Amino acid sequence: MRVGDGISTDFWRDSWIAGIDPLIGYVSERLAHSLGCVSVASMADGNGNWLWHKFEHLLPLNIRLRIAAAGCPMAGFAADSECWKGNVQGNFTVKSAYVIWCGPTAPNDGKLWKMLHKYRGLQRVKTFLWLVCLGWVLTNSERVRRHISDNAGCTLCGELIEDVNHLLRWCSQAIGVWISLIKPDFLSLFLTMNVKEWVYLNLTDATRMVNHPED
Repeated sequence: MRVGDGISTDFWRDSWIAGIDPLIGYVSERLAHSLGCVSVASMADGNGNWLWHKFEHLLPLNIRLRIAAAGCPMAGFAADSECWKGNVQGNFTVKSAYVIWCGPTAPNDGKLWKMLHKYRGLQRVKTFLWLVCLGWVLTNSERVRRHISDNAGCTLCGELIEDVNHLLRWCSQAIGVWISLIKPDFLSLFLTMNVKEWVYLNLTDATRMVNHPED
């Protein structure tokens, strides 16, 4: 769903935040069955502020941060509307359907590798970026895949799966930093784009998304 005024979108059961499942999936089973159908609008004051006391005790910190990043519905906004889940803009494209069918790929791999090769920062940063783009960062989920650990979870926030996306963007220890740095209009895209595209953007045109690049 694309949220406007928030009146027709179910806060708990609709998929209205890019990149995550319906919110009820993050509530403990003991409490989830007691949650009725409530609109997104009913969880806000109509002036652009969330009524956090209504739901913050039910959701983990990393999900609360994603709600904050998603922006708040306001009275007078356009009505909610259905949208295509294949891309952040909510518009159907053949490309986005292909990505869903075949899995995500970065369209500019050649340009990305050239950009990394020419990177003039610290060598350890350059090496880390290579590992990120190759999918070789030794996250806890990767440790489990390699049979050197039996715990794939994040030790910082308690999320069950610590992969590269979680490590760099979605962990509660990271997302708060991005919320403070990235312009609200770009935050959803910044947090959900393909990892390779994300690295490429940061190396080429990061200031377009940053609130105060001069700082």
